[in-house]
Amino acid sequence: MLATLLVAPTACQSGESGGAPAAPGPIEAGATAAASIAPLASSTASEGGTEAGVDPLCASIREAEKLDETATQLEDRTRSGPRLLCVSTGSFAWAVRLDPPAPGTSSARQVVIFSSAAGAHGRAESKLDKVEWPPVLGRHTMMFDIDNDGVPEFFTPVPANVRAYEPASRIFVTFKKGTISPYPTGLATGYLVDRVADVDGDGRPDLRVRFELGKRTVCQPGEDEPLRVELVAHGLKDGTFTLDDPMTWAEARRHCPTMPAAEAIFVPSAPPAPDPRDLSMVYVSCSRLRGKPTDTVVAELNAACKESADAGKCGGPCRHLADAISIARFTPPLRLTDARDAGPATR
Repeated sequence: MLATLLVAPTACQSGESGGAPAAPGPIEAGATAAASIAPLASSTASEGGTEAGVDPLCASIREAEKLDETATQLEDRTRSGPRLLCVSTGSFAWAVRLDPPAPGTSSARQVVIFSSAAGAHGRAESKLDKVEWPPVLGRHTMMFDIDNDGVPEFFTPVPANVRAYEPASRIFVTFKKGTISPYPTGLATGYLVDRVADVDGDGRPDLRVRFELGKRTVCQPGEDEPLRVELVAHGLKDGTFTLDDPMTWAEARRHCPTMPAAEAIFVPSAPPAPDPRDLSMVYVSCSRLRGKPTDTVVAELNAACKESADAGKCGGPCRHLADAISIARFTPPLRLTDARDAGPATR
């Protein structure tokens, strides 16, 4: 749904004379970037010092955690021991340690670690519930100096399971005054960050966020993910983000170019399905984004399902009526208007 900026990890560039090292560019680890992370994550050290070609910060983190090199072999899914994801610019490193759940439990220990070549260190420990082992680490990982203080922030999800890749945790942190803490995005509460990526190509990370609205009605395989609304938050020069500016309007306009037509309230169902038609969640969310009141959308849904004997049950085209009404009752943080439609697109 969103564009991503994919850049292989490189050494931190030098800053201006007398200043802090320049912030690294965006570093993202995705399915096609696993090889660029692997040399950093596979750090080992010899008795005489750090081996050639091995990042010293990642090597020191692994040693401090008393882990051997197998902990960084993230592709090996046969191992049962701790896992360590480490990403470094040469001047700064962020790492995530994940320890396996105790027998008979699904609670894993998570440790977020920061280290710098200048000697700064931080460590934050927590517990994660319902984590399948072994986890898949490294996807959608990013480092970037978002707030322009010379030290990169860090984002990575820890998936709860491999099948759906739903996160058990979303690590989005900064290092300030010797402490690792959640990054202050400047957004109101109620959202979750799914990904950090440069959506509009301006060189600054943006956020892919979701607002979860509860459990979805499950009538066929693949419908067990949460009911949610997904939006883009634009990264600003001051390090904060906004859900309501020309960039986010343009992104929303790509998915909702016009007010949906009345006949678009139903769409073909993806097989296998109990009925060849289903209510369109795009119709509902785009209607709301384009200013149609909640009561009006709910009335349209109820009218469309008035003749359906299976409304709300897993047997007809209105089986997801409760889900559609939940989306209609969500108040989006932006609204598309005719004036905003006249603005330029992001691409």
